[in-house]
Amino acid sequence: MPELIPVLSEAMWDTKNDVKKAATETMTKCTATVENKDIERFIPSLVKSIADPKLVTETVHELGATTFVSEVTTAALSIMVPLLSRGLAERDTAIKRKAAVIVDNMCKLVDDPQVVAPFMSKLFPALKANFQVIADPEARSVTERALNTLRRVGAIPADDTIPEVSTAGDVQVNLNILKDLVGKKPKRFDVVQSYVAAIAEGIQGID
Repeated sequence: MPELIPVLSEAMWDTKNDVKKAATETMTKCTATVENKDIERFIPSLVKSIADPKLVTETVHELGATTFVSEVTTAALSIMVPLLSRGLAERDTAIKRKAAVIVDNMCKLVDDPQVVAPFMSKLFPALKANFQVIADPEARSVTERALNTLRRVGAIPADDTIPEVSTAGDVQVNLNILKDLVGKKPKRFDVVQSYVAAIAEGIQGID
């Protein structure tokens, strides 16, 4: 999802109507797989806000009043981050503040630094920039709280260097390990090895 959503988002802004339509339909189907009871009713609005930036403010307001209690996964952040990054870039301090509140509340429910890692480059610098320029003390305090939450859950070191996204468990990494383990096999086994590598990726994190 972190790789897919940005590509679909860009296609949703394409000048060709048939590309826009296909991208929007695909985005809708992909986001329907997101299992998070806190945001599932907002998913149609999130998709619309990706297609139409004019809806960002309204959607941020809607989500700003939400109480987040469900575990936050990479898939959930994939659909939320396009809205949050735009919200953090809005001129209105109130929208910047609400976007920071959402980041803080959602990321408190992240258990693994690698869940938030793919989105750090969009969220963390935007929050830092806002913290430096926002004049309102309360909004700055909220922004600082979101920054500290990201530092904690994202395992960001003292110098604020954003950690790299781990490739452990990726299909290609699994495939390379598998080939090392089983040794050279006839080419007809390639499809089986690729399938096993993909299955291994899919069961990551299942207890």
